[in-house]
This record gives sequence, structure tokens and C-alpha cells, in this order.
Amino acid sequence: MKLADLYGLLILLVLLTVTFLVGCSSGGNIDPIIPTQMNDAAYDSGSHYTWGLWQFVADPEAETLDMIRLRNGNMHVNVLPFLEPPPLTMLTLESLEFNGNIIEADIGLRHPFLGLTEFTGFDVCGILISNGSITGFNDPDLKITGDGDTRLLNPDGLTRWWNPAEFPVNEGTIFSYNDGLLGAPDSFADFDCTLNGYKYFCDDLDPDDGLDSVSIDSRGMFSAGQKNTRHYTIELGTGGLIFNYAIDANWIFPEGGPPWLAPDDFPPAANRPEAWRINVTETENTLWNDGDANGGNLTLAIDVYDWFDAELNMVRVESGDNFGMVESTTVIDGGIGYSTYEVEIIDATPTTGTINLLISVISEVENFGGYIEGTNITSYFTYTADVAGEPFISPCKNIPLRDAANAVDIAVDHTNGDLLVMYDDKAIYRHQKVDGCYGAGEHFFDVTDHLTQILYAFDIAPSRYIGVTLTYVTTETPGLWIYSPEGVFQEGTGQAPPAPIEAFAMTGGTYLNDIGYVRGYTNTAGDYTTQAMREEHLNWFPPAGHHLFTVSPGDTGGIDKIYSAWIKGAESDMTGNYLWFVEDPDYYATRWELYMVSYQGYLGYDSAYFGTGYQTDDDDGWNDAKDITRDNQNNYFVLDGLQSGQARVKMWSVDGDETTSLGGFGNSTTITGPPIKIEGSDYDGDIVVLHGDTLPYMVSVFYPYEMPGG
Repeated sequence: MKLADLYGLLILLVLLTVTFLVGCSSGGNIDPIIPTQMNDAAYDSGSHYTWGLWQFVADPEAETLDMIRLRNGNMHVNVLPFLEPPPLTMLTLESLEFNGNIIEADIGLRHPFLGLTEFTGFDVCGILISNGSITGFNDPDLKITGDGDTRLLNPDGLTRWWNPAEFPVNEGTIFSYNDGLLGAPDSFADFDCTLNGYKYFCDDLDPDDGLDSVSIDSRGMFSAGQKNTRHYTIELGTGGLIFNYAIDANWIFPEGGPPWLAPDDFPPAANRPEAWRINVTETENTLWNDGDANGGNLTLAIDVYDWFDAELNMVRVESGDNFGMVESTTVIDGGIGYSTYEVEIIDATPTTGTINLLISVISEVENFGGYIEGTNITSYFTYTADVAGEPFISPCKNIPLRDAANAVDIAVDHTNGDLLVMYDDKAIYRHQKVDGCYGAGEHFFDVTDHLTQILYAFDIAPSRYIGVTLTYVTTETPGLWIYSPEGVFQEGTGQAPPAPIEAFAMTGGTYLNDIGYVRGYTNTAGDYTTQAMREEHLNWFPPAGHHLFTVSPGDTGGIDKIYSAWIKGAESDMTGNYLWFVEDPDYYATRWELYMVSYQGYLGYDSAYFGTGYQTDDDDGWNDAKDITRDNQNNYFVLDGLQSGQARVKMWSVDGDETTSLGGFGNSTTITGPPIKIEGSDYDGDIVVLHGDTLPYMVSVFYPYEMPGG
């Protein structure tokens, strides 16, 4: 392809931000060759300045890359000797290789002031400026390069400084973009990319080094007279073979008098105020797209390297339609020269393969040095995250249990997170938690009394006493049977009213050692009664006492009603003084207080509830509730069977009397077969689901990070 057949220009704008030009004598006077207004402008704009413009013209057929020096618009000032050294002395092409439309080039920069330590530069960046095609960011003025654009493939970062769209010609100053007389004007090329890639130049870096090779102590300095070289990989786009190069550098005059030491005698403002480097670590990546659906979460720990005040930044991450823009000022860690920010991206909708992220680190310095009102000086970086081709399945999903009996219920040990599983052959097994998952279960103990009755549910108190409920198939007394932490039978309590329907064991909360059960029955008149039996202070045995709390017969429907025939599960509040009941077909979960009046116990509705009151698959209600539990943050979870038969866990937060639906989690991949029971852990906040309809039944563990807001 001939050069004449290609169109478009890409201006190579080299902006070296040096108030280099503001020299001082030992007496502190301004150097007479530097206009006073330039020194004032340097103060107004911070330490960023432009210095020099070049145009690069690439010819892949001839394998040449010509560099043309462009004239600045402020050539009337008497810094001309420094801005026009002999050709290719300050900017040099050290190596060049063409691989199709890819240019591999080593570009060298030489500091023009040999021996003048007071003009040491900092955070020098060689910027490649071109037309862009990607927009749609939170800031509508941002445009970056993409496929088909001429772009730098190995940037150390992106910068907004000195792009011709936002830093137009400003005659009489050096702080702007200006067309050069020897090159095509910007009005012809129409350079519209506002974020352009750059390579970072300093004494610490060899051509191919990453920014992790920069010494924190050196502050990214570019010594006077030093020559530094960086490797550029440039992809030529379809729009043209002409592009421009620019150098941005930072500087203010050192403190004290000569001889000056670099960098020690240079104040903090000699460096760029924005972050100069980031390091990204994925602490969670469950992004997936199987071609038909997508989802997942992405949590990033971002080390922000800022020469000063690294903890004062805001980190913004965005990626088009892959997820909504996320901001974070949450510093979770740090070290010398950096602070670590956590960014959590929830319920993403990623495309297949990989997604590109734009990471903006917004400094505390306002208005972009006076150029862009309302926008703090910001540094920009890109990051690529992988997207799996199928839904992510975290560890501890679909763990098989015994294949000799049906699992009835599960409980979690409050002291170590171990899982207890109760089977219908009267056996209880313990599964130890190792590395966040459950291993093979070991026999713990057998329920040996009242073997003609059916085991229905069980739970373990903070004291590790275990309560097992039995419902009857004979006329024997149903009730609660208590075992020690070692599995030794202690006592049984219960009464024999007309046939109870179900009994639910529950703990007394993390702050009480109580354990209890709920039962419901109807009398000869057809009225119903719901009762809660509470065994108190199981850390002493025999127990200090037990109390029966009753809801008197009444209407079946309504938020402030409990109808025992509709109860699907019961759970204690963290304090142990309240019970939550989940019902259907009432389709509400309500909170009830246990209180005493003259030795008589009552259950009183306590004004907090969640649910829709109607059958639904949506996450703010349920279709076929199976059980209710809570976690160590007093969030509540309902195990639901959707109309499809698939299991899903619905989640609510509670703040006083206010409840909020947080969404749901779990699907046919993570919960195989019908849902049975659910249990939360006060040990680590995990949620465990018992599920299946054939032997062996299974359990699946969900970690807090897998839950909404986790």
C-alpha cells in the first residue's frame, strides 16, 4: 500500500513538563532569560508543562519512520535555543522494526541541560496522540483508541494532558497544543482522542522495563543531561500513517541553594500530583458468558502509587455495557508509596472472552491545573479481565453425603464452622471444615430414645448443646431432646397436645446459649395454637429452666398473624429474644418477640416483616419456601423452590423494623436437585443448603462474597 493511498494524520506530541525554563540564581532571582509570566503560569498550572512537538510519518513498505520537529506557538520567548537543538539530538530513534502494521521502535530522549541539576525532570512521559473510536464513559469527554485506530499497544498509562481537543492553541504561552509549521495542521487530521497512551521515561528504566523497576526513592527523576530510552509497540490503524509524539514532564525549582541534590532538594510539587502507577490484583473473578447468558462478580485490589498522599485518591472502574461504573475510596491496605483500594463489581454482564476496563485514579487536585474546570487531575490505566465460558462454580458445591440414609436437617457448629448432618436412621454425622470446605463426614452420635418417632429438625446452640426435635407418628410425646457437645443425651422435654404438625429446632442467637423449638397444633374446636419452647442457659446443666411462649388462636391470614399449618421454618434473631417465622401460602416472614407476663409466656408480633404476601419467583418473595436462616450479620435467607423446581436462596437485611430485599443466589448448577433445608453460620457467615431427592443427598456452601453485596 502506498503512503499516498492512506489518509488521516496522527500527530506525535512530545510534551515535556518542565518549568526547567524557570532558572534561578543563587540569590533566588528569576533567570533573566525567562519571562515572569511564564513563571506565573507554571505556578497556576502546577508542575505540568508542554515541551516540544514532533510528527512521525510511517512508511511500512519502505520500513521508515520519519520524525519532523514541529514549531511551538510560543517561539517568541528566548528559550528557543533549548527547544530547537540540532535535529535528532534530543529525540532519537534508537531502533526500528516493521511487522506488518506493527512498529517496534526504541525512542530515546536526552535532557537538554547537561550538568544543571536544578533542571532535573520528574515523571517524564512520551505520549502518542491519535484519533480514537471508543466513547461511552462516565465522563462524556473521554475518547480512547480501539481496534482499527493507530495506538500504543504497550502503554505505561493513559493521559489527558495536552491532547489537541482539550488543550487548543493558546498563543503567547507554552501551555497548550500548537500546530507546527513543518507538519500537517491538526485541523486536517482532526485529532480527537482525549486519552492517549504514553511510555514513562526515567533514569531507573531500561527500554523494556515495567514501572515496578522504578525506585520509590528516586521519585521517577530524569537527570539533567541524561539520555533514557523506552520501547514502543505501535499499531498502525486504518486511518493513516501519520501520527504525532509529545513529551510531558514535571518540574519546579529546587529548594535551598547550590549545589542541589536530586531528588532530595526538590519539593513534592516537582512530581505529578496524580498517581503514576497502579498494580491490579483480582481477589475474585466469577465473570462468565456461555453465549446465551452471562453474569458474575469481579473484585479488584488496586495498589495506587502516588508520590504523595496516595490515600486521598478516588478509584473509578468502568467497562461499557459489561457493568455499571463503580467508584471506591475504600483503602484496605498500603505500603511505602502506595495505598490499596478495593473495588467490587457485582452482577456484571460481560461479553465473551475478555473485557477491557478503564481505571481512573482521581487525585485531590481540582480543575486539571486550571485547564478543565470541574475535573480533578486524573491518571488513567487499562486492565483486561478474563471471562469464563460457563458459570463459575465456587468450591464446596454439591458435596455428596451418606448414601445409606436420607438427610433430614443440617446445623453448623458456632465455634469452628463444622457441619452436622442428621439422617432418618437416627444417626448424626460431623463434617469438619478444612480450607473453607467440608471433608468426608464421621459418625458423631445416634439418637437412641423414642425411636418410634420421626426426627424432624435439629440445631446447635452457641454452647454447643444440640437440640433434636421429634414429631409423632404414635401417641408418644413429641418435643425437644437435648444432647451435650459430646453427643451424650441430657434430657427430653415436650407435651402431648393434639397432633402437632411440625417442629422446628432453633438456637437462641450468638449472644445467648439457649435452644428451643416451635410446634403447632389444632384443638378439638379446630382452633390452632403456635408455641415456642425455650430451654435457657445450656452452658449450665441442668438448665436454669424452660419456658413456653404461645400465640393464641385467631385469624390465619395477615402480616401480624401466625398460622402453624403454614409455617415453613423458624429462626432466632442474633440476640435470641426474637423469632422469625416464614410462611406460605401467607408468603410473609415476620418477627415475634418472646416475653413474659406473670409467669406466662407470649409471642408478640414485633412490626418487622419481609415478603410480598403473594406467590412469586422474584427475589423479594418466594414461590415455595422450604426454610429460613440467618448469618452472622443478622441478614435473613429463605430457601425457595421456584416454579421450575430449581432452588434459589433469597436474602434480606434488617435494620430496626426496616427490611430490605438484597436479591438472591444459587441455581441448578450450584444446587442440584430440590431444596430441603438451609442453615447459616455464626462462625464465618457462610450459608449451607441441603438438597437432592435421591441418595446421596448433597450440601452446597455459599461464601459471603457470593451473596448480594458480598
